[in-house]
Amino acid sequence: MRVYSWDGRNIGHIAEHGIAPTEAREVVEHARPPFPQYVGDGKWLVRGQAQTGRWLQVVYVYPDDRDVDPDSLSIADLLVYSDGQAQVVRVIHARPLTDAEKRKSRRRGRP
Repeated sequence: MRVYSWDGRNIGHIAEHGIAPTEAREVVEHARPPFPQYVGDGKWLVRGQAQTGRWLQVVYVYPDDRDVDPDSLSIADLLVYSDGQAQVVRVIHARPLTDAEKRKSRRRGRP
């Protein structure tokens, strides 16, 4: 199970690209091969379609427990995390796919 760390910094960054946290989370949660892809420096990349219909690219990391601010977790996520049953995901970037990237994703048989 995953929980998501959100604060003003990462919410603000993806908002600059017009992306809502719920959209980024949906893309990560519904990743299908060949995603997620490890891109180095502890970063993972996912491309997919959010329930809004928008095609997105999301980059995230798995922070160390000592780097997780409990205030960045929702109450429900904090309960799951405190039970030791979840891995924390921190979205660090998200943007809409270009038309060429969407075509490539569709050719791979993605929804």
